[in-house]
Amino acid sequence: MTTPFIFTRHALAAAVLGLAAALPATAAPLTVTASATFAGTAKATDSEGNGPTTHVDKSVASATFAQFDPATGVLVGTTLQLSSTRTQSAWVRSTDGGGTEKNFDVTSIGTGSSTAAISAPGISQTFGQIQVTDNCEAKWKSACTGSASVSGPAATNATLPSGTKPAYVGTGNVDVAHSAQMLRAEQLSDVFSGTESTESALTWSGTMTLIYTYLLHAAPSFSADTLVTSLTLDFGTVDQFSAIAPHSFSLFDMAGANSVGFDFDGFSGAGPYDIVRSTLGSGDAFEVALNTSTAGLFDIAYTLLLSDADVGAASSRLSHTLTLNLRGNARRQLS
Repeated sequence: MTTPFIFTRHALAAAVLGLAAALPATAAPLTVTASATFAGTAKATDSEGNGPTTHVDKSVASATFAQFDPATGVLVGTTLQLSSTRTQSAWVRSTDGGGTEKNFDVTSIGTGSSTAAISAPGISQTFGQIQVTDNCEAKWKSACTGSASVSGPAATNATLPSGTKPAYVGTGNVDVAHSAQMLRAEQLSDVFSGTESTESALTWSGTMTLIYTYLLHAAPSFSADTLVTSLTLDFGTVDQFSAIAPHSFSLFDMAGANSVGFDFDGFSGAGPYDIVRSTLGSGDAFEVALNTSTAGLFDIAYTLLLSDADVGAASSRLSHTLTLNLRGNARRQLS
């Protein structure tokens, strides 16, 4: 059976509905920013005669952020900013060992060192080594407690883009881990009559800022002035086999300059007839022609299927529909 309505793309179409690989040319991204403070300490201890004690990826602290809510828009970028300081300490001590020999003065030495790292979806950043040496001076037979030697605060700052990883989209949380990539304590000497040890500690504190860059969801419309999601085109009553001018319509994005834009994905019909020529969807202006070779009254609704343009995080994009109602009456000619 012949389809009464035929869709064709208008020859003067001026714009593509959506871009597959880049932001729309006029898009103006928006941002959502959140900050969180963190602070923590990780420790390692080494006793005399055992060689250095080393920990790998030892947790220091963490920061938690809310995921990007896809109801807000389409996520097109994520950046973490770190502003922090690290301090490294070494603390050499010895127990009281007693003994009968002469109680002379001795000095025990040890070192503490560390490197640091932060990790989050799409991010793995390391920071250089800090090392400090400590000593403990006392009589050979006595306990030695002393006080820790501490490095000067080391500024640890970074700006880290992480793209549009799916882990950032949703209604849950994103965790940023701060760890001692390497934490080492090394007791270098054995001079007291008791047992000597070195405690190494990395203290890390600061602020993390998470910046989400996004575009608004598209708002497809049949009108350039207001949001219109349903359109009726009426061809009226015409003679069977007559040639009539096509009707035209255009699609617009009412979300404005901050919009991601939209793609046309297809259409579905609500009547008993199929569309023979399915070229709808390459531009923003279209024509609909009434095929008058079949007599009858035709009142058919088509659903136009659209979606946010293929940019940014796929999990933050939305689908959209518009309804196109087509009416026409091809009047049978009497012989």
